[in-house]
Amino acid sequence: MRKLFKIISIISIMIVSALLALSLMAFQNSGSLRNLNLINRWDLENISAPTPAKPGTSTTTSAGEFASEVEYIFMDAKGTGDYETLEEAITNAGDGSTIILDSGTYDLAEFLEINKSINLIGTGPDKTIITGEKGDSVIYFNSEGRFFAEGIAFLREGKVPGDIIGIEKGNASFNNCLFSGGKPDPDEENWGAGLYYYNMATGTVSNCVSESNSFCGIAIEEDASVTLISNIFRKNASSGISYYGSSGGFAIKNECYSNGVDGIQVQFNSTPTLIGNKCHDNKDCGISYYEKSGGLAFKNECVKNLIGIYISETALPALEENTVKNNSEENVWQE
Repeated sequence: MRKLFKIISIISIMIVSALLALSLMAFQNSGSLRNLNLINRWDLENISAPTPAKPGTSTTTSAGEFASEVEYIFMDAKGTGDYETLEEAITNAGDGSTIILDSGTYDLAEFLEINKSINLIGTGPDKTIITGEKGDSVIYFNSEGRFFAEGIAFLREGKVPGDIIGIEKGNASFNNCLFSGGKPDPDEENWGAGLYYYNMATGTVSNCVSESNSFCGIAIEEDASVTLISNIFRKNASSGISYYGSSGGFAIKNECYSNGVDGIQVQFNSTPTLIGNKCHDNKDCGISYYEKSGGLAFKNECVKNLIGIYISETALPALEENTVKNNSEENVWQE
């Protein structure tokens, strides 16, 4: 019965996450983000990440297939599950398979590249842990398909420089996960992120924590577009959330604090939509806009930073109904 409940919950979360991301994308592409009459319809108190369905709920996958047709692999950290190691399970899993990880620590012997659609489901980030110390990232998703992870802590150990999770393409989504331990490279900048989306990757990250990484909590680069809901980004050496290139997406009700640079940093031509985020106690700015970046910042709270919101001379964000106060140098600094 517990396995059936997990299976039903997994598929429900995936479907709701996909539908939420699609609806947000359609809203952003409608060109109505600067219309306050429409924006004010957002009820920030009731926006939340997807939650599992109740037992017995009838669900199908995004492809319309019944849950019973999906391959499930059950793993034990002691090596007594369907496969001895996680690497072996992923290598032998069919496209779209779900791997359920029991409590314990799964140590990766090598950098793990995933080039197929896979779901990884743990028992909670305080109980199911995946660790690695080799490669540019602990796990690297390189598929046009979908990757989904829930209830897992992803940690980088050792001294080898690298990120925690790298996503080059496809759709990668996470719920209730932890990302920590990204390691710096003394010869390279921007190294050691908790999550790194780039190229044209997409996804939804909800109810997660990304902390104590040598770069930022999450980096979204090039043409990547990610939806961030109700996450915590804290104690990262750079910023909590960083946008580069022409990236975008939504950041809704996240908390970014005690980061070494900014809570949310928007650079180059990035145009994210920032709604209801709390950015406090960061070393530099709560939210910053550089180069020709823009997008909408609506009902965010920036307090107890050096600068609440910084806007460079060429940046053109739309700021609406933000709470910016009690910052030590300036509340809003526009060049």
